[in-house]
Amino acid sequence: MSKTLLLLLGLALVSCSFNREKIPNEKELLKQELSKINWKTIDKYPYSPICDSILDNEQKVCFENYLSQEIQNKLDTITSSTRYLIPVDTVEIVVTINRDDTVEFNPNYKNITSKLDTLKLDSIISRKLINFPTIKAATKKGIKVKTQFKIPLIIKSASH
Repeated sequence: MSKTLLLLLGLALVSCSFNREKIPNEKELLKQELSKINWKTIDKYPYSPICDSILDNEQKVCFENYLSQEIQNKLDTITSSTRYLIPVDTVEIVVTINRDDTVEFNPNYKNITSKLDTLKLDSIISRKLINFPTIKAATKKGIKVKTQFKIPLIIKSASH
């Protein structure tokens, strides 16, 4: 009986060493998982009340249209207050929605064709977009992420 017990004990010790798998390092495992994620896409677009009930595949278009319409509505009064400054032109507004649900607006004047007084226009845009509706950040894997959208803003004088 003692030989059998000794044999079983010996087999148990030997078999345990064969079953040892290398346990991956926590940092390596995290790095592998992060490399599998496509960071160029998001799971859920920023929240806007209008696009809440829209299907996932149409949310981007809905949200960009909502953003564009809200910006255009807020800035419609630029036309009358800057009549002497602005011919018809398009300014690209880079809208950044941060993880803390704050929204930033940065006009991009690179591709404009007319001579705009950009300092005055920046001042007007900043004042008009202060009370912008609350937008909740986009999410990726359940985590809030920063997103940016480029929205064209058509500016024209009242005479056009």
